[in-house]
Amino acid sequence: MSLIDRVRKHAIDLELDLKVVEVCDRIVNDEKPKLQLAYLFAETGDNQDSVFHSAGELQQSGLAQQFLVIGSEGAENFLGYSQWTTFLKDRGNIDAVTAVPIDGKLRVNTLNESVSLLNHVNGEQNGLYIVASYFHQLRAFMNAASIALGQRISTPIFNYIGRELPWEEKVMHSQGRGLTRDEWLRQELITIGEYQLGGLVRIASFQDVLRYMDQRRIPGRAE
Repeated sequence: MSLIDRVRKHAIDLELDLKVVEVCDRIVNDEKPKLQLAYLFAETGDNQDSVFHSAGELQQSGLAQQFLVIGSEGAENFLGYSQWTTFLKDRGNIDAVTAVPIDGKLRVNTLNESVSLLNHVNGEQNGLYIVASYFHQLRAFMNAASIALGQRISTPIFNYIGRELPWEEKVMHSQGRGLTRDEWLRQELITIGEYQLGGLVRIASFQDVLRYMDQRRIPGRAE
């Protein structure tokens, strides 16, 4: 079963707005322009190979030249910038890796990564890819797009989804609980629904995220 089909199944079960399926479809099949940057969302040791594989594809295809990783040396089951830099060099022949600064008092999570990333790249008109593990890409992009919309950040954000790994394998995610990747996907959808209701963390509506994707522009590129 594909990611899109799994999102549809869980969304129906959770009684979520089925626009989420359209957003997921757009994310999975996002266009692939040639960009300067790609940001690799922090993942646990169980899920990091998904990101490393896709980073290698971006490098080999020439779609991205510079790779960004959060500048933390390990937290929330993330092995840290230094270890990831070594892994990326060994597994994908990637030398051009730069740390994204993050306040040392902040947890490494999807929201804080997105805020730190967009503060770092704001004004980079060529745009960037974001890469996350397969089940995490939907929330990672929606979070980043929501911040870009809220702060009027002009850098266009595109998706390059992480490699699919076995769905029924039980793994650790940032919250430290062991669930299957399919169960984590369901939890991701629950989290998106909660954050769309407001509070300290706010994720934009599915319609607003789709509108953001429609309005992205890379200066100098013929449409």
